[in-house]
Amino acid sequence: MDVETLDRCDLCGRRQVDVLDRANNICACANCGYVFDGPRPTAAAITEFYSRPTKYNAWVDAEADP
Repeated sequence: MDVETLDRCDLCGRRQVDVLDRANNICACANCGYVFDGPRPTAAAITEFYSRPTKYNAWVDAEADP
């Protein structure tokens, strides 16, 4: 899976990003406190994962059964 590492906060744009938990990839903006994954999957990787034809078949098939 392709990932991206943020060097600035998505909310306030500041470049003060602190790692809170390296083992679980949790980061936070030192300026506004926004907490996020870092690194995180790219938008293309997320789209590809959730666009697989079989991703939702189990619940769709279950809903179709009376």
